[in-house]
Amino acid sequence: MSVTKEVFPERQLFPFCIVWTAIPCLSWLLPVIGHTGICK
Repeated sequence: MSVTKEVFPERQLFPFCIVWTAIPCLSWLLPVIGHTGICK
C-alpha cells in the first residue's frame, strides 16, 4: 500500500499533521514554549 503525500483540501486529505502541546509549568510561564510533533 503506497502512501500519497499530496494535499487535497476539497477532500480534507492532509497526509501529515502538526501537533503542539504545552509543557506543564514551563508553558505557564512562557506560553510559546511547548512540544511540537509531526505525524503522518
